[in-house]
Amino acid sequence: MRRRPELWRTRFGSFVGAYTVSRLAVELGAHGSCVTEKAVYRWLSGATMPRPVTATAIVQVSNGTLTLEDVYGHTREVRDGAGDGATRSTDGVA
Repeated sequence: MRRRPELWRTRFGSFVGAYTVSRLAVELGAHGSCVTEKAVYRWLSGATMPRPVTATAIVQVSNGTLTLEDVYGHTREVRDGAGDGATRSTDGVA
C-alpha cells in the first residue's frame, strides 16, 4: 500500500506520523478506548472518524497539541480533497 502524502499534512496526520500509528493505538487503549491500528489508518484515510470519547482521548494523549477541531477537521480536509463525502462517524472497530 502506497502512503498518500496528503493524509499526513494536516495537524492530526502530522501528529500521528510523528507519534506513530501503533503507539497511538496503544495509548488510546490505556485511556479506555479499544482502538486498532487499522482504525487509526481508517481515520487517516477519511473513511471513518473517531467517536467523540475517542477523539477526546486523542486530544489528551497529544497533551494539548491537538484539538477536537484538528481531529475532526482532518476528516473534512481529506473528504473535501477526495470529493466523495462518504465519511461515517465510527471508530471502525467491531
